[in-house]
Amino acid sequence: MDCPTCGSEALIGATRCTGCGGSLYRSTRTQTLPPPVDAQPQATSDGDAVAGDGPSAKAKIESGVHALPAAPALAAHEPEARSLCSLCLTPCDVVAGAKPICPGCRNAAEAAQHAGASAQTVKRRTTRATTRRRGSLARTLSWLLVLGGAGAGAVFLLPRLQLGGDAGAELVAGARATSAVVNAEFPADGITQFRTTYDLRILRERSSGAIRLKSPPVFDVRQVATVASEIALVERGELALGLDVRAACTLESERGVVDLRDGQKRTVFPWDRHIGVMRVVSRPKGTPEAAEGQLVVGRDVPPLLTFGTTWAPKPELAAGAEWEGDVTLPCLPTADGAVAPSGFRCTFSYAGRKIARGADCVVVRVVGEPGPVQGAEFASFTQPGGSVRGTLLYDTRSGLLVQAELAVDTTVRDEEQHATETVHMTGRVTIDRK
Repeated sequence: MDCPTCGSEALIGATRCTGCGGSLYRSTRTQTLPPPVDAQPQATSDGDAVAGDGPSAKAKIESGVHALPAAPALAAHEPEARSLCSLCLTPCDVVAGAKPICPGCRNAAEAAQHAGASAQTVKRRTTRATTRRRGSLARTLSWLLVLGGAGAGAVFLLPRLQLGGDAGAELVAGARATSAVVNAEFPADGITQFRTTYDLRILRERSSGAIRLKSPPVFDVRQVATVASEIALVERGELALGLDVRAACTLESERGVVDLRDGQKRTVFPWDRHIGVMRVVSRPKGTPEAAEGQLVVGRDVPPLLTFGTTWAPKPELAAGAEWEGDVTLPCLPTADGAVAPSGFRCTFSYAGRKIARGADCVVVRVVGEPGPVQGAEFASFTQPGGSVRGTLLYDTRSGLLVQAELAVDTTVRDEEQHATETVHMTGRVTIDRK
């Protein structure tokens, strides 16, 4: 069809002219209407009443012209100004001050905007949730690191200490398989200093049921402690030596979990800040004893202080010699996780001679198992287990210990009818003479 305004040919199905933009269903040409008719009726010669001035109704009827009522202006019924949609070229209403957009495109834009807002909302919510999860995870890891020190795992962050394949292998290296004689000429003057280091992990856990389900540990701590000892000869007898011993204990570090709390706030090491001086009697064989009071091996004197503590049958040692003896070692945990001296049944073997720390030394290997436990500190944990392995170096002149390294892997156990509690100690004890 042609545009009634400009006469241009329009597209099929279009409602707006592409030439002038006018409506194809509206003409701008002036339409001639009959003049208005007076609304007041007038009497005719034949008695009929005809409305308005001018010719009579009869004459109008005869002439074929009908009287029409006055019509309101067409402009009052004309549609509002319309234009083409700027997106799809569909006719639409014109909004003042804005680009013409049809309702369909407007709804699509609003839907897209709403979808974008929804996507942004979902993204923000997801980001907030992820941040909360990351924050919660970070707080959890921070707390676990506080509980576990540096590690990695919550209450269970402390890894088991790697003891290595052979404790004291470096001390054995270079030893010559030759015979030796160990004397007991304790230095008459001067002070001999020792340093004992405990690097231990102590874990107490409980398992119950037929399949032995494990509960969170009661405590799981890693501790490093040192004991500095000074020993001086004050009296020499025919069957014993009198020694003055001064010891100072220091807990270097302790971390882990005690009763599900930070282990740094609760000291498990039993001898922290202990300083003691006592007179000690050392005999040719056996563990030294206190002249007065009670001596604690590992705290007051280093373990295996003299060659006589190993219960060697004689001072002469042949290559490959072996013997057994009961010694006291601070290598068993108590029910509370403290280090405690206890009796060990040990097997000693002579590995050779070497020079260490400027002294001619014999190298002795030791393997021991804990014997029956005694003492209130063990409570109901009366079933010991595990072993101690290590290497000892003794001065062939004085019979004093020069170096020692012990790998500790011991347990004490309390078995009930439906549950078992175990305290496990792993780590190393090293002794160095200065």
